[in-house]
Amino acid sequence: MSSRSSSVSALLGFALGTCVVLHTADSHAQTLAVNPAYPGNPPSLPRYDSNGNTVQKRPANLTPEGVSLQDCLDDQSILFPLVLSNFQAQASLQAWASVSGDCSDQTTRAGGTQVCWLLTAGIPLSTNPNVTIPVREIMAGAPPESPAAPDASQNVCGQVPLTTISVQFLYFDPGNVATPTASTTFTIQVDTIGPDAPTGLSHLPGNTRIKVSWDAIGEGGVVALTGVKVYCDPSRPLAATDAGTTLVCNDADADEDAGCTQVPNEGGTAAQDCYSPNFVNTDGSPILPDKDFDAKFLCGSISGSTGNAVYARSVGGQSLVNGTNYAVAVAATDAFDNVGPLSAVQCEVPEVTTDFWEDYKDAGGGAGGGYCTTGNVGSPIGSLSVLGITGMLALSTLRRIRRRARNIR
Repeated sequence: MSSRSSSVSALLGFALGTCVVLHTADSHAQTLAVNPAYPGNPPSLPRYDSNGNTVQKRPANLTPEGVSLQDCLDDQSILFPLVLSNFQAQASLQAWASVSGDCSDQTTRAGGTQVCWLLTAGIPLSTNPNVTIPVREIMAGAPPESPAAPDASQNVCGQVPLTTISVQFLYFDPGNVATPTASTTFTIQVDTIGPDAPTGLSHLPGNTRIKVSWDAIGEGGVVALTGVKVYCDPSRPLAATDAGTTLVCNDADADEDAGCTQVPNEGGTAAQDCYSPNFVNTDGSPILPDKDFDAKFLCGSISGSTGNAVYARSVGGQSLVNGTNYAVAVAATDAFDNVGPLSAVQCEVPEVTTDFWEDYKDAGGGAGGGYCTTGNVGSPIGSLSVLGITGMLALSTLRRIRRRARNIR
């Protein structure tokens, strides 16, 4: 584990946040605290990417101090700024993490009662021992992982639900490995699982666009839902593989013409008219869209927690093409900017449709709203009320009568 020097100096012994001071009768007792140059509760901690470059955090409404799925995939690190005073040359400074225990108790760091996992030991001692720790290590022992066998690989990304992890720095006097004489704690929120996929999908074609609607979003997105994204990819037919088939019949005495079907053997696939290899994992696990997936397949989105439809208009910087069969799927987003699992795939073909309202608007019509429109997303789609249609027909008839009267005169 590496440490990063800070260019910010701070008053020695200034205690901001959680600071434990032992041996109070000793005027030279060790103190360990959060560097006051990083205020806040929790403090605003610097972030770095896998190459050591400073990371621009998410906006304030998207939990910028928390750890998201994308942060984990990007292998980001967090810098923990400390102030240490009156330390001894042969002392030990260590970092531990836990979701449920005080790591200063030796029984929480080993054995059958272990609830803490080691982040780094042997941190170089200085008055500002600022320590950089990868987010994967911070979440490595959080459920569903085990503190006794933490997993700091990329496998942990997308596994940890909303969890609060305490990162605890422990200072041990020389020769004392049981009980720290000073400690301080940072609190880190982690959430790498997005909301459940929207359900009850439906879709309607339009001119170089597809309207995608849904009925509801599962329990996973009720509290932190911030929007929905739509993904499009030109569908391609999937032929059955050549892994062989087995004749399956409802009636053991029936023949193939009496309701029997050829089912692909294990490892094979059935033919599909609506299919995108980019929207399914070969192992059957759900697709979790990330920023690279967005760049390739995002074709529409909506912000907020109350909408129920999105217009998909373009993908990869290009407008949807009429007559092209697109595989379409959706995913919801949360307050950590996580994108949840991709929904089941459906297909739709954009096409020019008979749409009185859009024809009227294209011809320069400016009316809208009131009794003449319906729909809750964008422009009304083919939705004039009987009253509106009657009014337009009456206006047209009146104009014809006036023209006829002028011709008679």
